[in-house]
Amino acid sequence: MRYVSYIKEGSCFFFGEEKQEMGRQREEISAYAKRHGFKIQEEYMDCAEMQAKTGFQSLVADGIRREFDGVILSSVFRCGSSLWEAKEILLETFQYAGIFFIVTEDDFDSREAGNQGAETYFKEKYREYKSRAFSCQNKAGRKKVEKTKTMERNVLENMIYEKKTGKRWREKDWPQLSEKISLEKEMMEAMKAEKRLADKIKISLQKGLGEAYIKEAKEQQLPELKKIFLSMAEEEFVEREWYRQYERRELTWEEYGRKREEQKERLLKKDILFQQAVEKFEKMAKAFSEKNPWIVLMEEWDREYEKEEGRGNKADVKRYIKKIWVGDNFSIRVETKKEEWKAMFPKEWLS
Repeated sequence: MRYVSYIKEGSCFFFGEEKQEMGRQREEISAYAKRHGFKIQEEYMDCAEMQAKTGFQSLVADGIRREFDGVILSSVFRCGSSLWEAKEILLETFQYAGIFFIVTEDDFDSREAGNQGAETYFKEKYREYKSRAFSCQNKAGRKKVEKTKTMERNVLENMIYEKKTGKRWREKDWPQLSEKISLEKEMMEAMKAEKRLADKIKISLQKGLGEAYIKEAKEQQLPELKKIFLSMAEEEFVEREWYRQYERRELTWEEYGRKREEQKERLLKKDILFQQAVEKFEKMAKAFSEKNPWIVLMEEWDREYEKEEGRGNKADVKRYIKKIWVGDNFSIRVETKKEEWKAMFPKEWLS
């Protein structure tokens, strides 16, 4: 198993929380790895002075390339810019792809917990986040609480983009937009429309209308899987012939070893292609099921919206919405998270 670690200065709490020293995080991770017999091959880090999250971005990129099998961190609150981003990467990107994560402060290992256990873990951490955030606000005092409220008021502004140019809405133009529309109201109406679409698609899936697309995806992937499998099996026969050539002294041990090393590289590439083909089919099967992440996200938003008695919760907007696009005549379209899963449905389902 290939293990890496990630450390970050500060946490996702806006207020009242002291930064944990990066050296202390490194010691905790190192001690945990030593107790469990793990060897950490690389460390990724982000400190306050760094403008971009280069360490976190490298971690994600290397994980997608499957350059490690597991990542160890001291706290899930010190991963990315927010708890939601931590969930999106650790659970929905890494865990579901077979890359596990370990959180030392909770002694949590997602490999042992499994996907269901990892999902439950994040639900518990979300409850803890809300509790700790409330506590931190009280401790921080009136001035910092007011600053936090201002930050919450600015959440929407920072997500607004102009459809024509693709650029973020400039702060100086914000009053002009506010005069034309009630952004919060329009945003909620757009989210309701997304939820209605999700409900409509879910009914179609319950009727079995997605099975034809899954069958088609399977038929498309099977020839590729068969081709790769046969190619890997052929490599085994080739290796046996090399060994016979070595026994007949037609190859030296060094030549045989060199051929084996070259073969290992080819087999690794073929194995990656095989896994990618399998994952592509599994992703299609997941997309055309009630567990489609976009449908699940819309259901989570609906429950949260009902809980807030229709007022919505601006502090949690970024959990569901990626961008708010302003078009001609100040029309509003929300770009939700997980839209790549929504895009997998046929166009006629989205109308």
